[in-house]
Amino acid sequence: ARIRHMDSTCLGELIESFRAAAAHGGALKLAQPDAHLAQLLQTTKLDTVIPTFDTEAAAIASFKVAGSLVPVEDEAC
Repeated sequence: ARIRHMDSTCLGELIESFRAAAAHGGALKLAQPDAHLAQLLQTTKLDTVIPTFDTEAAAIASFKVAGSLVPVEDEAC
């Protein structure tokens, strides 16, 4: 999803989504974070836990099991 705004509530949702995915053998990866989100991830050190990619194609290719993705279009958290 293209994130248009990120506050502390959204950041909590992102962390919970990461944990839920990991608990079920999945992964959360981010594609094309804008400068604000990239800075927020760096400040909170989440960039060391949640991988980010320059392109959507690179993020998708990083998953080992093909066909396990359901893209979500433009949403606010």
